[in-house]
Amino acid sequence: MQSANTPLRASIVETAEYRYAPMRLHVYQSIVVLIGCGVPGAIVVAGVGAAAGTAAGAAVAIPFLAAAIGGLRRAFRLELVAGRVGVSIRNFWRSWDLAWEDVADIGVGKQTLGFVPQSAVAFRTLTGQVARAQATPSTDSERDSMLSILRRLASPDTVLHPPRT
Repeated sequence: MQSANTPLRASIVETAEYRYAPMRLHVYQSIVVLIGCGVPGAIVVAGVGAAAGTAAGAAVAIPFLAAAIGGLRRAFRLELVAGRVGVSIRNFWRSWDLAWEDVADIGVGKQTLGFVPQSAVAFRTLTGQVARAQATPSTDSERDSMLSILRRLASPDTVLHPPRT
């Protein structure tokens, strides 16, 4: 498992035959970020501003604003890219670049996205580590389509576990 911008990620993106990065997911995650930073920030800024004055309230707002900007940037990175070489997963907090020969199993599980558990395609490596993709279709037909593409691209030794109905 690798992360960041690695030669493996470059190879995956270069040979990409499938990319899933829906705007719906980016907007949802952005709303979660704005609520998570905006509501506490407004409460703290209002409290400090009322107690110590407007300048102090503005100074306290800076960390909340920085957190919101950083969070919005991360909200728009959610994607799953699959190619002949492997799969690249970009989640809100963590990224994985997996070569197909390192993937033992592919299945569908759950992952919390914001406040709600969502379906997530999961990749288990030969070492037992699991990488779940927040960028997973929410409808059964789209998810089945994604799984069939991943099955076609994955190593012949990779086991596909279809979702339970």
